[in-house]
Amino acid sequence: MDALAGLVAVITNGGSTEGATIAAAVANHGATVVLYDPDAERTDSAAADIRHGWGTTAIQIGNPHAKRQDKLVADVIRTCSGLDALVILLDNKGLPESLIQAALPHIGAREHGFVVVVDPDRERPRIGKLEEALCAVRRLVGEETDRDIRCYSVASLPPGGSVGSAIAHLAITRPEEQMDGRVLVVPPA
Repeated sequence: MDALAGLVAVITNGGSTEGATIAAAVANHGATVVLYDPDAERTDSAAADIRHGWGTTAIQIGNPHAKRQDKLVADVIRTCSGLDALVILLDNKGLPESLIQAALPHIGAREHGFVVVVDPDRERPRIGKLEEALCAVRRLVGEETDRDIRCYSVASLPPGGSVGSAIAHLAITRPEEQMDGRVLVVPPA
C-alpha cells in the first residue's frame, strides 16, 4: 500500500496511543512520518514499532504549542527533504497555531499538501471543536499562503475505524468539496 509514497507527514502528539496508531497507518501507506511529541520515551517506543513494521519515521521531541516552530520545521525539511502534511491531534491546549504557520509555506510549496485535524477522543467525538479547528486552519492557510492546501477534520466514532487509513484516503482521493460537511466521521470498521 503506497498511496502516500514519497510524502512527509508531521504528526503532533505522535507518541500517544492514538497518535502512534495514526502514524503507523500513515507510514504503512508509504509516507515518512515525523512523530512530534513532548514525551521522549513514548515517542521512541512508537517510532520503534513503526520501524519494525518497515515504516520510515523520524522523531522530534518538543511542545507543539511552543511559540516558535521555525526550527522544528527547518529540521524536518533538512532531515526528510520536505514537508507535505501536518496531522494535528486536538488536545486540551487548543490548536498549535505557531506550528501551522511555520509549516504552511513549505506544505504549499510542494503543491500536494494537506492539513488534517483529528479528535483523538474515540468515546465522545467533539464535532463542534473539530469544526472550530478546521475554520482556524483555513483562516491560517488564507493568511500564510496562496497555494492550494487541502484541509480536513476527522472524528472517529466507537469502536473506531482506521483514522490513519482515512487520512491516506482523504489525501489521495477526496477533495474537500466532495465531503459531506466539513468533518469526516470515520465509521466503525
